[in-house]
Amino acid sequence: MRFLIVRLGALGDVVHAIPVAAALRRAYPDARIDWLVSAKHCEILDLVPVIDRRLVINDRPSTGSGQPANPTGGTSMLAAVRELRHAHYDVAIDLQGLIKSALLARLSGAPRVVGFSSRYARERAARLFYTDAHDPGRGGLYDARETRHVVDINIGLLTALGITTQLREFPIEEVDSDAARAMREQAGGRYALLNPGAAWPNKRWPPARLAAIAVQLRDRHGLMSVVLWGPGEEALAADVVAGANGAAVLSPRTTIAALVALSRRAALMVSGDTGPTHIAAAVGTPIVGIYGPTRPARNGPMSPLDITVSRDTICQWLVLVLAQPTGRSLAIGMSIAACGEAIRIWAAGHLNKAREVTSSGPYRWLGHPLYFGSTVMGVGVAIACDSVLVAVLIAIYLATTLTAAIKSEEAYLRRAFGAQYDLYRSGIAAQRARPGASRRRFSVRQAIANREYRAVVGLAIAILLLALKATYNGSFWRAAAGRQ
Repeated sequence: MRFLIVRLGALGDVVHAIPVAAALRRAYPDARIDWLVSAKHCEILDLVPVIDRRLVINDRPSTGSGQPANPTGGTSMLAAVRELRHAHYDVAIDLQGLIKSALLARLSGAPRVVGFSSRYARERAARLFYTDAHDPGRGGLYDARETRHVVDINIGLLTALGITTQLREFPIEEVDSDAARAMREQAGGRYALLNPGAAWPNKRWPPARLAAIAVQLRDRHGLMSVVLWGPGEEALAADVVAGANGAAVLSPRTTIAALVALSRRAALMVSGDTGPTHIAAAVGTPIVGIYGPTRPARNGPMSPLDITVSRDTICQWLVLVLAQPTGRSLAIGMSIAACGEAIRIWAAGHLNKAREVTSSGPYRWLGHPLYFGSTVMGVGVAIACDSVLVAVLIAIYLATTLTAAIKSEEAYLRRAFGAQYDLYRSGIAAQRARPGASRRRFSVRQAIANREYRAVVGLAIAILLLALKATYNGSFWRAAAGRQ
């Protein structure tokens, strides 16, 4: 048998798909198992021995200068399809649930293409490309009834192939690295890992609080802390170290193999919902997960001894409970929010996020139009809710998360482009901000690649919920008026 697993990214999602490969290997010891993965997230699969071959695809759009957005290599999508068809797979398994991943699975030429039902696929239309669709049976991926871990949902997909197992195996090889050895020596042998970074700003805990954790770990448990960082996150990590009064050291730039080695030997990791957390959980590191707006039941650490803190329910319902929308406030507020989303779409269609300097579209006038658009959206939602408390909560949220996001992004761009970025930010010689600075037209494809459709869907759901709340409140007002 020849199997193809399609899970392009992101890093944590690739980690959560590894038990599927392990289950396939147990069921078919002599099978060929290949994995199609994005170049940005392929390194972890080098450490997974149950995979015969990883096929690396560069699925990121190019920058305005014509260079690929991802410099780590990989073949083009067209070349990948040709290579897939030459392999003559019997089964292709799409664990991503996107139209792109489903299409690649279908184009592999495998006679069976297995994926999730439309309720569980991240893009419902992906279902059209499957010959076999598995429905886990609890309403959908984001349904409140679906409380199972994503690893269990992934493994459940194999029931379409007659494989039934509940075993969560992460066959990741034990490795060591110079960076891991150096950190062990610098920390005195035992250490905790602190990870302040994350792709989403609202998944990042403030550096000052992580620094306070480092102090407590040293004073109470004699543990030094090693602060991890990835692309664009070095400034965040440096802030943690600076505020820890000697209780933390800054990790060097790490590969995925070094991160695995560091995690295996760590006494503890404190981190948000991000790729390094999922790697650490997979290799058995004790975890304290600060999950903010995401659900740890779905994608948190799996050991019952691990601890997670989440405000998921509060994030979803507090604003709705406090909101007192009226027809007028909804009309005004959501019109403003729609303008903010339009700014975000305009910006997303002109830029590969945090990977290039551009001076086209809204970037002619604003350094961070995506975040400006988010602020306008927040103002609109606050007006729509017609509640002072909601307005205060939104203001606090925007002030903390957007400030951290802008700081992190600017640190990355300044490190990547140096003094040329400072020229760009100051508005001097904008066209000469750096050789090859992109001057592009708006691209719907680029906006989709930046996943701006998620914000559009989120805004639409917010409008619907607030409209329902306004109707609900209105029924009470009418009933009260009728009793008088």
